[in-house]
Amino acid sequence: MEECIEKAKRGDTDEMCDLHMEYSDGSDWGYSKVLKGAVPLLEMAAKGGSPVHKVPLALLYLEGFVDEPTGKRVSDGLVLMTEAAMEGSDAAAAYLGSFYVDGKHGLHKDLDKGRRWLDRCLSGQCAVKHMTETDREVAVWARSACLPLWSGGQSANSPIPIDE
Repeated sequence: MEECIEKAKRGDTDEMCDLHMEYSDGSDWGYSKVLKGAVPLLEMAAKGGSPVHKVPLALLYLEGFVDEPTGKRVSDGLVLMTEAAMEGSDAAAAYLGSFYVDGKHGLHKDLDKGRRWLDRCLSGQCAVKHMTETDREVAVWARSACLPLWSGGQSANSPIPIDE
């Protein structure tokens, strides 16, 4: 563990992300304290890293695991998530799409935008593939909310058939 910390301090973004995962797995410190300890590591990783490093930091900002008066940095989280999605992250596209579908984190509910991001991640169009199975399940569920409410087939833009 000490070697990982030293590598992270020297700027190894993969080690920073790995340490975040270690912190996120929890310990007897308490979940909230552990996640707050991961924020500085992810901030360093996100500055010099791939979209893979931006997604967990964006989630921590959005969910309030930062030392801010409000506990949240929603605008920073949305910017990072959008950057990561635009850089080809399937996980970021899944999250962003579901945020639009649900109207979450201050975004206006927009099924068209949500569907476009979700289609991108579910169709394999994203270059950076790191979506978990849980992320995929959430994306599939959110995508189903974009389907037409009438029966009689599939919409012109929908890759997922409607069960009749």
